Amino acid sequence: VSPMTSQRLEAVLRSGAAGSFSCLVDGANVGYRGAVFRGLSKGIKAPSKLDAAEEQEEHDAEESRPEANVFAAFFRHDQISAAISSLEAAGEVPLVILPERYV
Repeated sequence: VSPMTSQRLEAVLRSGAAGSFSCLVDGANVGYRGAVFRGLSKGIKAPSKLDAAEEQEEHDAEESRPEANVFAAFFRHDQISAAISSLEAAGEVPLVILPERYV
């Protein structure tokens, strides 16, 4: 999480605008779970670790730039919904953290 995102999240949590919750869900990681495998099975070539590190540095410097992830097409909102349902069934009250570009 970038410093800017951390500051925004902290402000929301301190203001009480997020309501009462018992756990946090990292929506981007849940939605991308398995995306690389799905992409590779469709012939998408994964970028090198060096390319990914450089892209992350650029992203951190300019948080509002459009998504450039080659696996973005394999992001699954239904995985986030399933995680929320599972947590709620267990009596939890989840707060989903999800960058705007995934909404």
